[in-house]
Amino acid sequence: MHAAYPYCDPQFAAWMYRKVPREKLLDPVRKINKVLAREHIATRFDKLPYVEAKGSFRFDVAGLAAQRFEAVREFALQENEVLPGAARWLERNRKRLDNKYFASKFYLLAIVLPWLGLSRRSTVSA
Repeated sequence: MHAAYPYCDPQFAAWMYRKVPREKLLDPVRKINKVLAREHIATRFDKLPYVEAKGSFRFDVAGLAAQRFEAVREFALQENEVLPGAARWLERNRKRLDNKYFASKFYLLAIVLPWLGLSRRSTVSA
């Protein structure tokens, strides 16, 4: 499976990588990436360091993993048909979630699994 975002929506991904002007993806003068995303975030949160300068939108992914492990594991079990192996990965790497690399993978699952469940349920009920 490709990285989930922005690939969650194929139309969005196609637009993002084919239609957005290059300078909205990477500012050649300030040397910052994700210009379009930063501009969008600035419409809601104007003075964030992420909006103002180069860097990443930092937050505590390891803390999220520690707090939400059981909830994400439940989603993984529920969506096993769509994303097999997610629950096994979580169990196998539970003790590594204080590592930023593994916590980032956990964060991706925390975002993708509920989205998969909702999209699958809306398809089934339609």
